[in-house]
Amino acid sequence: MLAFDTMLAVIAMQRRLRSLLRTTSYSIILATAMCGTTDSGPAGTSSSTGRSGSGGLGEGVSGSTGAGAGAGAGAGAGAGAGAGAGAGAGAGAGAGVSSGAAWSGSSGAMGSAGASGATGGSGVGTGGGAGDGGARGGAKFDHLVVILMENHNLNEIYGTASYMTKLADEYALLKNYTAIDHPSEPNYLAIASGQTFNPPSGDDAYHVFKARNIVDGLESVGLTWRAYSESASGPCDTANPDVRHVPFVFFSNVASNMARCGRVIPTAANTDAEMIAELNSAAASNFIWLTPNDDNNMHNGTIAHGDSYLQYLVPKILGTTTFLTKRAALFVVYDEGKVPFPNDFVYAVWAGPVVKKMYKSTATYTHYSVLATLEWNWGFPALTAMDAQGASMMEVFQ
Repeated sequence: MLAFDTMLAVIAMQRRLRSLLRTTSYSIILATAMCGTTDSGPAGTSSSTGRSGSGGLGEGVSGSTGAGAGAGAGAGAGAGAGAGAGAGAGAGAGAGVSSGAAWSGSSGAMGSAGASGATGGSGVGTGGGAGDGGARGGAKFDHLVVILMENHNLNEIYGTASYMTKLADEYALLKNYTAIDHPSEPNYLAIASGQTFNPPSGDDAYHVFKARNIVDGLESVGLTWRAYSESASGPCDTANPDVRHVPFVFFSNVASNMARCGRVIPTAANTDAEMIAELNSAAASNFIWLTPNDDNNMHNGTIAHGDSYLQYLVPKILGTTTFLTKRAALFVVYDEGKVPFPNDFVYAVWAGPVVKKMYKSTATYTHYSVLATLEWNWGFPALTAMDAQGASMMEVFQ
């Protein structure tokens, strides 16, 4: 176990160092090594722990809930649910956004964390309402939207579905991206946690697992997130007929946490108006997940219907404030096709202002590559050996 933990720590450190080398100057890296950094947990998330850095490279976990204290000058503090306030080494405050979000904590020195998990030059606190994004910068993107579609191989979509073919030709298509398992549920869980849990997840029924997951990774570095489902009727809706497509509620530390459940919410079918409104807000979440209903995602609906749905939705996303003014990316991928792993190649396309145009990749990727890409971009530790060994998809970015 010690050797495995050490391996994950080394991989996480290497990814973070690569990210730092690409996104910061040498002087800032040196300052980090001298001062250390502090990332506090998100506001109102009682299960989050702060991340402390000694010497800027090593990472330890502070014992306090929602706060971290570094060995250097920085210090941050997470406020309670709906508060979203705090201070860094400097001083700053902003107006509240939606239901309790606030901007605070202009930091000094290396940029010690402001309240609620913000880092760098200006902190962003979160209060659980719509539009409360974090401020941590990524190596290639600062915002990501992921849309999961259903049950078709690449050769069924590319060249057949007119809009999706056009999107793939305009941006970046991964020609050798394979699903991992059958049926749907293990693939969703692999994306969200680096594990399939099959069995028992192979029955496509609702289960609760105690495991580290994508939410833990994002929050560990002060990032905000939200998951939308067109079929949900309320937060953390486990009676959702499409619950097998909403992996967040399968984890005990989300399903039993009121603050986290407040981020797994419904959105209007077909228009996804709530998600679009967040992307048009001043501070959208760093990571946004969308589960369309079973007609729109092609589970029950036709290819033509799903193609028409994305033809309406994707331009809406790409035309939002977040995508027009920030470093944002969109990833559209299918959960599985009809072929056994490792040849279950599915449609997987990256789009947005930070993505290469007219790019075709022949590298091999799997659903574990989603976590590997997020870990590389944002510098949080791998969750399992599978995503630690997964290939990141950073080649698609400018």
